[in-house]
Formats: sequence, C-alpha cells, structure tokens
Amino acid sequence: MLPVTQLKTPLQSIMLPVLSSLQSNPDKYKKYLTQYFEILSILFMPLMVFLSVFAEECILLFLGEQWIESAWMFRIFSIIGIVYPLSASTPLILKSTGQARRNLNWTIISSAITIASFSFGAIWGIRELLIATVTIFYVLLIPTFVYCTKNTPVSAVILLKAIIAPLFISLSTGIVLYIHKYYLWNTGLVSGIVIAFLVYPAIWFAVPSFRKKIIMNINLLKSILNKR
Repeated sequence: MLPVTQLKTPLQSIMLPVLSSLQSNPDKYKKYLTQYFEILSILFMPLMVFLSVFAEECILLFLGEQWIESAWMFRIFSIIGIVYPLSASTPLILKSTGQARRNLNWTIISSAITIASFSFGAIWGIRELLIATVTIFYVLLIPTFVYCTKNTPVSAVILLKAIIAPLFISLSTGIVLYIHKYYLWNTGLVSGIVIAFLVYPAIWFAVPSFRKKIIMNINLLKSILNKR
C-alpha cells in the first residue's frame, strides 16, 4: 500500500486545513469532502483494478521471473487497494471536525478486529491470511463510514454514493481488460495500458452525468494542487 499512501498523503494534508475551515459551512464542507472522496476513487480505483488484471506482467517487469509465483499475492493487495485510500481517509473527517478522541477510539476498535482476522487467517496459511485481510477491509468499509460521519455534515450514504460511479467505471474497464487479455488477443502490459487509457476516460465522457462529475472533480483537483 506504500505507493497509494505516498500519493494519498499529500492530498489529505492539503484537504485537512481546507475542511477544518469549513466546519461552520456544512453545505460547502459536504461538497468538498464528497468531491475529495470522488477524486480518490477516480485516481486509485482504476489503477488497482488494472494491477489486479495484470498482476503477472507487473511482477515480471519489476521483480523478475523468479517472483512470478507471488503474483496472486500482488493481485490480492491490488484488490485491497481499491478501497484502501477511502478507508484510510476517513480519519480526515474526524480530525477536520475536532473529533480526535473518536478517531482514536475507532483506530483501536478497527485495529483489534483486523488483528483478530489476521490471527484467524494465519492458522490456515498465507493464502487464507490474505483472503482474511481482503474480507476485513471490505467488511469494515461501511461501518467505518457510519462511525466516522456521525455528528458531521456528511453521512455514510453520501460517501457511498460518491464512489459508485468511479467503482462502476473502474470495474467496467477491468472487465474489458480481462476479456482482451484472456479471451481475445492475449493483451500484454503495454497494450493493456493503452486500452485502459482509452476505455476509462471514454466511459466517463460518454455519459452526460458522468462527464459533468469528472469535469467538476478535475477542476477541484487543480484548485487543491494550486494551494500547495
């Protein structure tokens, strides 16, 4: 998750003071936070889906043929990465609304649940351990949203709605890549990148409501980066 964290952390450090200054303006707070989660989803979901489809090719490129047996582990971590930036960004909500104590409480609770799932999975082996990791990340996502949005201008439903379009489009792109790779032309890494760069934005701009959403988020991302 290190590359994801390195990309997410600068955005989060910029958003924290922005959101903190908007506590007295709930509507604007909700708008900025929702768009922030949309931006995270737009940036990271397609990347993680792509890496999960081309896990073997990425391992061969960066680690070599001797590591090819670890491709399934790389794929599992990529599946976790689809929601990891969202789950890891929820403390931003509590910090920006002055609820550091609740953030600490949830960190303790979620960590205890995660450790328990690790312990259970470790009994059976590495594969089961990683499957337990994926499961707990997805199971905890909605409870995390519910807990971290309590007494704030946003709700778990609002955040879930914000990630539906990026998730749908990312998975649709992944299905296209999977079909090309395994059923049509045995797509390699380079051609897969080309297809992804064509298909992913094409879906966004093909649907008017999606097109409006992506343009709004591009403008917000530009404004955030200009504040650095």
